[in-house]
This record gives sequence, C-alpha cells and structure tokens, in this order.
Amino acid sequence: FFNRELGKKMMEKNVLERELRDALEARAFHCALQKKVDIRTGEIVGFEALLRWVDRHGAMRLPGTFLPVANELGLLNEITNLVVGDLVGMLSRLDAHFGPAVHYSINVSPTQALNMQFMQGLVRKLRDTGRASSFMLELTEESLAATGPFQSHVLPLLRDAGLGLSIDDFGTGYS
Repeated sequence: FFNRELGKKMMEKNVLERELRDALEARAFHCALQKKVDIRTGEIVGFEALLRWVDRHGAMRLPGTFLPVANELGLLNEITNLVVGDLVGMLSRLDAHFGPAVHYSINVSPTQALNMQFMQGLVRKLRDTGRASSFMLELTEESLAATGPFQSHVLPLLRDAGLGLSIDDFGTGYS
C-alpha cells in the first residue's frame, strides 16, 4: 500500500533519476585516482580509477548513493565510458610523473561484465592505448560466478587483449 514514506522515496528517486541524466549530459562524472603503494618501498605502483560526481551545486555525490539507480536506469555503461575516457586522457601526464610501469585498475559491475557489447568496447578502448597490460579490470565474485558467456567469451577477450583481472570484494559474496 502507498504511504507518505513510500511517496517521499519515490519522489527522491525521480529527482535522482533526473539529476543523473542531466549529469551525464553535462559530463559531470570524472575519474579520481586512488594510489596503490608498495608498503615495503613506499613506491606508487598503481592507481584505482574511481568514479566521482560533483553535482551542479558543487557537492560530491558518493557512488553508493547513485550507482544502483544508474545501473537500474541503464546509465552505468555511459558513466563508466566517461570515467575510462578521463583515465585514458591522463595517461601521458601520469607516465611523465610516475613512469609507464604503473598499473591502473578499473571496476566493472556484474551487469557490465556480462554485457558482451560493453566489454568489447571497453577492451577496445584500453587496447587502443597501446598498453593494455597496464590495465586491470576489477570484477566482483558475482561476475565470476556467472557461467556460460562470461567464461566462454569475456575471459578470452580479456586474455587476448592482455588485460589483467582481479577479484574485487573477495569473500563478501560467493566464496
């Protein structure tokens, strides 16, 4: 049954949906880099590409507050492509500062991992940098637990391109 609390939640979701679509059109999603450091040497060995959205009011939106809705609306692929585009655009500056041996991790949702068209585009974009081996895709256990197309098509695609693969959030789901 409908009640005021449910109505409030529905209205908030509708507002978020409109804001997400506007933010996508305005290209308000960006890549932030989190350092990966070798604790023995203190050397930066890589970065994880993180999604950041600064809304039109200048507020930073936490991914957990909007990613489920973006996924539900089918916007996650476009958002991911913007973030990966930002990362690829930064590579020459990052190489100049940290060297070409640094690796970059990119999170891929279970829905995306099973979407062959999305994965082919992502792999192509990373391969076209000429340094696919510098990239690691972080997939959750849920992605790896899916049988069929993932094992038969996506894993060979990643292997053939020279991309790395790591399990994100290991132990929180299926293991």
